[in-house]
Amino acid sequence: MSTTSQLREYGISESLVRLSLADYDSAVFQFRCSPIHGMSDSERFRNGKAYLWMCCDSIVYADRTDSGISFYELDVEDPSDVTLISRSETGLLYWLFTHLIEDQDWDDADSAMRALSAAAKETGFELLQEACEFQSEHGADVEFVELLLEKTRNVG
Repeated sequence: MSTTSQLREYGISESLVRLSLADYDSAVFQFRCSPIHGMSDSERFRNGKAYLWMCCDSIVYADRTDSGISFYELDVEDPSDVTLISRSETGLLYWLFTHLIEDQDWDDADSAMRALSAAAKETGFELLQEACEFQSEHGADVEFVELLLEKTRNVG
C-alpha cells in the first residue's frame, strides 16, 4: 500500500496528507513541513502512529486515541521528549500557522499576508486572523510555548 493510501486510511484529512508528502503549492510550508530524513515509507507507520513531517530536530506525528487522533511533536535527539500539540487537526494547523507567521518576513507585510492566506486556503485553515492576533499578542512572551499549547489543545 502506498504512503498516500496509508495516510488516508489512518484518517487524517487530505490537506494533512499533502503536507505529509511535501505536496503543497505554498512555499511557506517548505521549512516547517519537510520530509522526514532517514525514515523509509514503511517506517512512517509504527506502533499505531503516523509520522507526518519534520522541522529541524523534531518530528510531528499522529496517534490514535480513544477520543480520535491526537498530534505530537517528538524531539529527534531525545525521543523521550514528546509534546502533545493538539487533539484535533484544527489545533495542529493553528500550531503550525502560528510558527509560519513567525517565519515570515514582515518587512513586506502585504506579501507575508498573501503567502499565509494562500497557505491557509490550501489547507482549509480558517483561523489565520486569530492565529496572527495570538502571535502578535503572545509571540514575545517567555511562556509563549505553554500559551500556544494551551490554545492548540483546546481548538477544534
